[in-house]
Amino acid sequence: MEKDLCSICCISYNHEKFIPFAMESFFNQTYKNIEIIALDDGSKDESLKVLESYKNKSPYPMTIIAQENTGKIGANFNKAIKQAKGEYIVIISLDDGLPENAIEEKINIMQKDSNIAFAASTTPAFINAQNEEKEPTVLIIDKQKGCNLDIDYLLDLEYTYSGAFYIQGAVFRKSIIDAVAGFDDDTVGDDIFLRTKIFKYLKNNPQYTFEILYKSGVYYRIHGSNISKNPKHQFMILSKYYQIHWTIEEMPPTLIAALKNFIKHASSISEVIEFFIDNPYLKPMLYNSEVSKAISISFDENSNKYGAVYKHIPIITTAVTKYRNFANKSKCYLINIFGIKIPIKQKMK
Repeated sequence: MEKDLCSICCISYNHEKFIPFAMESFFNQTYKNIEIIALDDGSKDESLKVLESYKNKSPYPMTIIAQENTGKIGANFNKAIKQAKGEYIVIISLDDGLPENAIEEKINIMQKDSNIAFAASTTPAFINAQNEEKEPTVLIIDKQKGCNLDIDYLLDLEYTYSGAFYIQGAVFRKSIIDAVAGFDDDTVGDDIFLRTKIFKYLKNNPQYTFEILYKSGVYYRIHGSNISKNPKHQFMILSKYYQIHWTIEEMPPTLIAALKNFIKHASSISEVIEFFIDNPYLKPMLYNSEVSKAISISFDENSNKYGAVYKHIPIITTAVTKYRNFANKSKCYLINIFGIKIPIKQKMK
């Protein structure tokens, strides 16, 4: 690990037209002790060629990792981080960019105290496909400006709102990322998992602290391929996150909102039910009363559109989840007896 070196670990998938903005923002950083590690996840466009062209003119050491497409964001970042030599790590996708002092002002803070695990910014500046900046988004954490934040508050933000700050533009000590084993390799939603792992690590190691800057720290691009715009993926990510990192007594508002958004955009009740059945992290949630209520209300109100009726009947240690799809003349019973879940499908008479 090289003291004071900052490794920008960035990944790309079909970001050909956005890479120049990202790379120029790296080159223009006021902090100059930088290396760039860029991973292309099997892009179908010319992303790799664009990266090669920027490597040839980079003022900093630059490594390119080219691979077949995996779609595993966490695993891809881990692969880049393993090649990083820096004491500090910046994590970013190549459709985004960094303000010119994003790295320097955070490292200046962290150099004063080796126990500062990370320095992050609260407010992302959103940009569109034409690099036009939109109004910055005010996060919940922005309301705490001037207050003394602690790690419990950050964990509460993750649990209640599934978001404390954007990891893009934050500066982390590589030793801290290594201590929590980096990202979860099999997750699509990378940031919330990494943040929570780091927050829990800091809670168990109270000698470490952090710094929050109340200003923009990243240019976050909004475009049609953002994972956050896929309701099904968002619900899957959050469901997996809460089941891995929390013991849920009541479903957090953010998870209920994600469920309702998924239902709103689903083509049929069959799609919703089968999505739960086919995913081991989601299947147990079918027996949660809040989930069944959300599904029931949504589809009862749209019964003409979906042609389906859904009912959830809990009976002490047994629960029967039943739905009918009149479009394909089928019905399904999901029977839960002492935790054993048995799906039974049959044709309606």
